[in-house]
Amino acid sequence: RPLKDRTNVVVTRTPGYEAFGAVVVNSLEEALALARWNGEQEAFIIGGGQIYAEAFRLGVVDRVYLTTVHAQVEGDTYFPDLDERWKETWSEGHAADERHAHAFTFRLLERS
Repeated sequence: RPLKDRTNVVVTRTPGYEAFGAVVVNSLEEALALARWNGEQEAFIIGGGQIYAEAFRLGVVDRVYLTTVHAQVEGDTYFPDLDERWKETWSEGHAADERHAHAFTFRLLERS
């Protein structure tokens, strides 16, 4: 489902893929070029794992908005490890409650 009031871009290698309310492109480079062409000041890359890895490999990431969920869960997609160049500049913790089964922390990390 597309996010409101912004350009939504889906990166896929699937021929003929259509996404309602979004522009479909075949590479991260193409998505970033589209964002620049549209005059976007900031592009948010929201996954998946291969796209994250590609963005870091290309060196286009200078800020990470990271949510850490304080729970052990099984999964097969992981966010790349960040090296010492990344510094936490803000964080906000939240306890588990009636809406959230697990505690979590929002963090902002910036590349130095």
